[in-house]
Amino acid sequence: MAIKVTLRQKLISKGRKSLYLDFYPPVPHPITGEPTRREFLNMYLFIDKAELKKELINRNGKGNNVEALAKLYNELKPLTQVFKQHNIETQIIAESIRQKRENILNKPEVYSEFEKEQLRIKELSKQNFVEYFKSLSRKRKASNHDNWVSAHHYLENFTKGNITFGDLNQTFFDNFKDYLLTTKSNKSDKTVLSTNTAVSYFNKVKTALKQAYKEGMLQTDCNR
Repeated sequence: MAIKVTLRQKLISKGRKSLYLDFYPPVPHPITGEPTRREFLNMYLFIDKAELKKELINRNGKGNNVEALAKLYNELKPLTQVFKQHNIETQIIAESIRQKRENILNKPEVYSEFEKEQLRIKELSKQNFVEYFKSLSRKRKASNHDNWVSAHHYLENFTKGNITFGDLNQTFFDNFKDYLLTTKSNKSDKTVLSTNTAVSYFNKVKTALKQAYKEGMLQTDCNR
């Protein structure tokens, strides 16, 4: 059965829509191997007030989330040309990704086992390490959980919430370590993190890297 890949949108904060792929039937998740219907692209569009108005008119005050959409419409400002151009370019890139995913999923027989493995490695390298670290922190318990949550806070601040596995290298680790040793404490903007605390948070990142290597997310052990 052919797998259909559809590009969809989901309303998020600040007048934006997050883009994601919808697979039918479900496909194995590249990390967990569990069946999944969605792949978020970490890409977004700015909501066009004019288009939203047309949607509200077509709904004629009926359907789900009409009140929320009407409230959003009142809060939005018309898009500038820069935002409109962003939407056009982002939509083109997202559609290209959708087409590529669909081609790969529906024509696996044209690839050798080596090529399939290389494609899998390439896809894994695009995964967000910050999100992976966050998923590990959720599994920790008690005080250890709090320590991981704090480490995630500094990792997210340093990376602006996004660094792929493919971008992890020694330069990143050195810069992150320097950041921890010089950044202000989350508890007080007048003091920096203690050396012991900085080392503790950095070690959490090293533990995550070791786990990622065991799970096949990384092709080399970055802790060596």
